[in-house]
Amino acid sequence: MIPLPGLPSQTSCPRDEGFVQSGVVCEGDERNSRIDKKLVVINPVQDGFRRAKRRAFLPPSTLSVIASLTPSDWDVSILDENIASFDEPGQIEKIQGADLVGISIMTSEAPRGYEIADRARELGKTVVLGGYHITACPEEALEHADAVVVGRAEVVWEQVVRDFEQGRLQKQYENEKDVRFVNPNLRPQPWLNGSGNGDSFPGKYVIQHMTYTTIGCVRRCAYCYNSKRKLPFTARDVADVRRELEPLRGSYIAFCDDDIVANKKHGRELFEAIKDLNLTWLAFSSMKIGLPENEEYLKLVAEAGCEWLFVGFETFSQETLDAWGKNCNAPDLYVEIADNIHRAGIKVCSSFVIGAEGEKPEDIQKIPEFVDEASPERVDLFMLTPFPGTKLFDDLDREGKILTKDWSLYDAKHVICLLADPTKEALIRKFRDVSSRIYSWRSILKRTLFDRYWGLFDRLVLFFTQRRRRRIFRDIARRMS
Repeated sequence: MIPLPGLPSQTSCPRDEGFVQSGVVCEGDERNSRIDKKLVVINPVQDGFRRAKRRAFLPPSTLSVIASLTPSDWDVSILDENIASFDEPGQIEKIQGADLVGISIMTSEAPRGYEIADRARELGKTVVLGGYHITACPEEALEHADAVVVGRAEVVWEQVVRDFEQGRLQKQYENEKDVRFVNPNLRPQPWLNGSGNGDSFPGKYVIQHMTYTTIGCVRRCAYCYNSKRKLPFTARDVADVRRELEPLRGSYIAFCDDDIVANKKHGRELFEAIKDLNLTWLAFSSMKIGLPENEEYLKLVAEAGCEWLFVGFETFSQETLDAWGKNCNAPDLYVEIADNIHRAGIKVCSSFVIGAEGEKPEDIQKIPEFVDEASPERVDLFMLTPFPGTKLFDDLDREGKILTKDWSLYDAKHVICLLADPTKEALIRKFRDVSSRIYSWRSILKRTLFDRYWGLFDRLVLFFTQRRRRRIFRDIARRMS
């Protein structure tokens, strides 16, 4: 094996010379015979209120891909803290029986992920960390791990596992250019069919399956991880997507592409190919799908089973959009775009950000006005959060405008930077005012029970969902700092 440039190959056990870890003897040729080949992959949850709720909206797609990439002679267990906490009886035992522990980490989950990693290492386990935050902060992550994966794991994960088996685990594995599409169904996933080791069963997740049809994005918006990544926009073979989804006929699934409609040629081929599978699905999209010239394309999206499109409108400040490089957005067209998507028979989740540089008070006030006029079925409101690994974070950090690097606060519910407001209190007041107007009873009733697009059952479901989100946003506003 050729070590990565500047990263010498490890020929001894992590941490201690000659240490026998998880049954691995790091000297001689008998190392393979001394491990049970058991892997535990973990999805940490920072927020204790969300942990171990027994039911979650989305399955941990990253973990299912890692499971499929793991050599078939390994036994893979999955621990999703949305369903069962690391601290629960039965979960610690799962770690104790493992040879290797993998943890995928987003920024707001980093403190919890590092806590779990440290505890696993105290139990003598070898820990590998990956995910967006690890790609952005590999040196920080190595303080809590034996190895890190920078970028996508598809190309390097099997090498990580085989290197571990042979006692020569490297400190860092990198892949930010090569793209390999993986069908998670190559290995039975317990949340899909109840097979495997009983980690999870059908009914644990509202969405029954997550997958992707493209990797990367055609844009490089400053606030997004794609702003600095080298990964090219790559479309997946449509026949392969269909093979993956064929066993899931009639299921409720999600596509996690950055923009599923970005490539029209690929999109048309994809939607034609899956129309007969009777799937119901949701996906992320740019607002361009709602332009008049895309009417036929949008109709095909609906015919293929799309129920929800998540659209990042972001802000009504054209100055801010220009600064971010989000040239696909045009605030003057937002209402028309939402109406066109509705007329196609698709629900709209609109997302907006508060606290951007260049944002004026009138831009903020237009958000609840848009909600009142366009009646999106869901509205996500976020505090501007410059995540490490993005161009926005680098720019603001260089200018000294980042207020904290407590990663647990990077959940889009806290003030991380002050750009257009004099004080944190002033920015929080804006957020509270907008969220209270969006989730007033008048607004909720107009967008649900009195909505003109949907039948009675859908309207009732939307009402109870929005009532719950009203409570969530009131709680966020109370706890915001």
